Amino acid sequence: MNPITKSIYTIQYFSILKRAGGSILVLFILFTACSPRITNPNPFTGHTGKKVELTTKQQEEKENLIIQAKKEGSFSDLESARKNYLKVLKIDPSCDVCYFEMAMLYYRAGYLINAINLSRTAYNIDTTNIWYKKQLANFSMIGGNYPEAEKLYSSLLSEDISSPDLYYSLASVYENMRKYDNALALYDSAQFRFGFNTEVAARKQEIYVILGKSDEGIAEAQKLIDYDPEDPRFYTLLGDGYAQTMNDSMAVKSYNSALAIDSSFPPAVLGKAEIARKAGNFKEYFRNLELYCESDKIDDRNKIEYLSLVLTLPSFSEYFKSDIDNLFTILNKKHPKSNEVKYLYASFLMQTAQSDSAISLLKNLIKTDSTNYNPWNQILSMEYSLMSWNELKTDAGKAISIFPDRPYFYMYRGVAYWQLNELNNAATDFEYALKASNKDIAFTTQIYAFLGDLYHQMGKEKKSFKCYEEVLKIDTLNATVLNNYAYFLALKNKNMNRAYSMSKKAIELEPSNHSFLDTFGWILYLQGKLTEARAIFRQAIASGGKESAVVLDHYANVLYALGEHDTASIYWNQALEKADVENSNEIKQKLLKINKK
Repeated sequence: MNPITKSIYTIQYFSILKRAGGSILVLFILFTACSPRITNPNPFTGHTGKKVELTTKQQEEKENLIIQAKKEGSFSDLESARKNYLKVLKIDPSCDVCYFEMAMLYYRAGYLINAINLSRTAYNIDTTNIWYKKQLANFSMIGGNYPEAEKLYSSLLSEDISSPDLYYSLASVYENMRKYDNALALYDSAQFRFGFNTEVAARKQEIYVILGKSDEGIAEAQKLIDYDPEDPRFYTLLGDGYAQTMNDSMAVKSYNSALAIDSSFPPAVLGKAEIARKAGNFKEYFRNLELYCESDKIDDRNKIEYLSLVLTLPSFSEYFKSDIDNLFTILNKKHPKSNEVKYLYASFLMQTAQSDSAISLLKNLIKTDSTNYNPWNQILSMEYSLMSWNELKTDAGKAISIFPDRPYFYMYRGVAYWQLNELNNAATDFEYALKASNKDIAFTTQIYAFLGDLYHQMGKEKKSFKCYEEVLKIDTLNATVLNNYAYFLALKNKNMNRAYSMSKKAIELEPSNHSFLDTFGWILYLQGKLTEARAIFRQAIASGGKESAVVLDHYANVLYALGEHDTASIYWNQALEKADVENSNEIKQKLLKINKK
């Protein structure tokens, strides 16, 4: 019988925050850190598109409320300002300035989606207002709606070609859309109109690097150096350009020029490190990484981002374990309060077979602050990978007592219960995880798949098949579910045509999966297609199935049915030697039957 697949939805040990390159413009001056949160994140939605005729008294009340709201907003009393704008909108739902001002309030309070919706309402009321259009363009870019931002900035630029900010903003949108030629054209146009700008030249140089236009990038970097020969950043950009052309000697020379100005300039240090790594000079590589980690000019998040890339290859981490461990020693001294450094260090310890130290480190963090979600999540992920089911069950229970609404913790405990054969408890946890999944499609799909396998193991066939159907509604190409569903249908001799088509699709998706090939071969055997079944089982054996007692037993059955009794006995004897054999008595009876002939 095919083993039930217990693959778990991937949980990241840590999150690396990707940050965009330095912006040329600061679009907004915000006071979010010192501003009180808006208590109700739902904006006013009373605008119907119709103008309202106001009485003189209403007009006066409206104007006084707007003045008061603006004053409160300027002093960062966002909640009071919002309430007064809402009072205005009850008087005049088409008050465009209220939507415009409230959009900024919501943005300052951290509610970007609401800010965008309010800004769009203001713009829709008055599409001729340039400030409304600019605000919506800015919010759209921040929110990642680049097509809308492109349309709005293009319109603004056509109306006012004398504003440098519009050129830079639209160019930035083009960069995010990977329309690099359009971005370069705008930057060139801006420089032609407004003169040389070092930030613009730096952006152009980086685009040339992205496009692989090394000569143009080097030329642009040289212009920057000629303009300001005392800025280490420009020599570093020149070094990056040379590095791209594999001219390592010139790259190192450029990085050294940057370091002659600023002996610890982080980008130049990293540039030299990368040159050393490519050359296989790992002593020099790690010496530079030590300087990078010791730098006071770069925060812990940037250092973590780079080190996470270093840890991508487990074999590299293992081979240079002591060197990398030394880097973490430096980081922990330099950033003693950074939990992110500790999370990444725990991942490194886990990666280099130091799981006890990794889990101990994380549990110490929990002792300091048990309400921190990240170390709990990392511990459970590690215990899962170690198959420490009792520990996973216990720790997941502790996490659930602190975070009763986190579906992932129920999933982890459900897996532990499952492996410990506490099937009813496993089903309860998976069902709760499903309810709390917040429409996370990938997570929901995985839980349905788990429940399908679990319910089958519990003998609840109808529930099992219903869960598989739910998975296939969401993900028609889920190979594991296609395989398991097909196999269990075949075991019940139900809907064999559908079992055949699902199994066939599974092996089309994963043609070298010996477990999937075993299912398809077994279905062919049950359908009496013995010659076809034998061919499929040969593929399964060649794909690693020779290590599986299930595959060997099934193949032997096919061979026996074809009259190849001697060959069948060879494979049954091999099956008996495997650690995963579950039906040894049945196989022995088959062999006894052959020997009597």
